[in-house]
Amino acid sequence: MTLQCGWPGPVLDVVFPAAERLPNAIPHSAVLVDGKSPSAVARTGRTVSLSAARPQALCDAIGPATVRITFTRAAGLGNPTRAGAYAVTVRHGAQAARGSFAVR
Repeated sequence: MTLQCGWPGPVLDVVFPAAERLPNAIPHSAVLVDGKSPSAVARTGRTVSLSAARPQALCDAIGPATVRITFTRAAGLGNPTRAGAYAVTVRHGAQAARGSFAVR
């Protein structure tokens, strides 16, 4: 993804597969974005939106960046019940990155 100074905000949307078991609410303390809890977490359908607070100093450099998103056990996610490969998409504005995971 292309980010300003590596800042993943203001919002990252994580879109889970239909088979993923998601709780009604996820506490912001149960998610990490680059090692820090987001300021807010909201769920709408299969999408979990993570709000990242704006840093006090934000530079003008815009370039490729890697963002690590971690959902801890406390998030209450549940793997799909059927074995298979599943896609997860992360959106930042008009940009999207896709990853996958396998359940055996």
